Amino acid sequence: MLGALPKVVHRAPSSCYSATGMQKEKLPFAPHFESITNTTQPTQMSEELLKETMAFYSRENPGLENVGCQQWLVDSAAKRYIWRLLYGLIPASGMKILDIGGGISSMTCYLAESHHYQLADVLVHDSADIAHRLAEKYRFFLHQCDWATLPYFESDVIIAVDLFPNVDQRLSEFLYWAENRAPLVILLLTFYPFPRSYLAKRVDTEELLTVCAWGKSELSRCLADHYGETNCDDAIDQSIVSDSLFHNGRRCIAMTSKKVDQKQK
Repeated sequence: MLGALPKVVHRAPSSCYSATGMQKEKLPFAPHFESITNTTQPTQMSEELLKETMAFYSRENPGLENVGCQQWLVDSAAKRYIWRLLYGLIPASGMKILDIGGGISSMTCYLAESHHYQLADVLVHDSADIAHRLAEKYRFFLHQCDWATLPYFESDVIIAVDLFPNVDQRLSEFLYWAENRAPLVILLLTFYPFPRSYLAKRVDTEELLTVCAWGKSELSRCLADHYGETNCDDAIDQSIVSDSLFHNGRRCIAMTSKKVDQKQK
């Protein structure tokens, strides 16, 4: 089951030094991975989740009508299923939550009601004016920036859904960054079981880049380098032999990484 954390490993980060040159402590974390596939039959939940999403959208959360991430939830049963599953791993109320790249949606407003919720997002899909007005209205803190530029502060939970490594390939750096800031990290990891590439344009020059999406080998190698032996390959293989939730064929892995209290070992 998701959330089971059976194995304690010690990270071997690519760099164990802070910006000041002082060595950081290697923290023990227990990672767990599970595939999310079409065999979990998300369509059975889609009508219920659609009603809940539309309830947030139309009654409780005015102002979200033209927000990009909210529209994705309304339009996509797979997105609603994944959002409910991954955000449902957050413990009970009162948590200090840092959401990386999650966008603004009914889920944002829901979490802000019962947690100290902060969102770090570069706001590609929505205007900054609308986003900051919604943050003020629904009382959550919005960092309009890349996660790597955030000042240091601690959270209870750091979550990033459908961001790594399909959109952001800095997964190794992010794991080290997040595990030094929160005792629980929740990620939805995505990869492709077949070759896939994108033509991208750099924002600072006219240069065009061909960027390869991550496959099994890239994801497996990154996680093994960071954690050592885990069950990640089993989850990856299970997702490959099952149908994808998404039309583009990308596969989904739910990951939880929890800091282990050495006193309780």
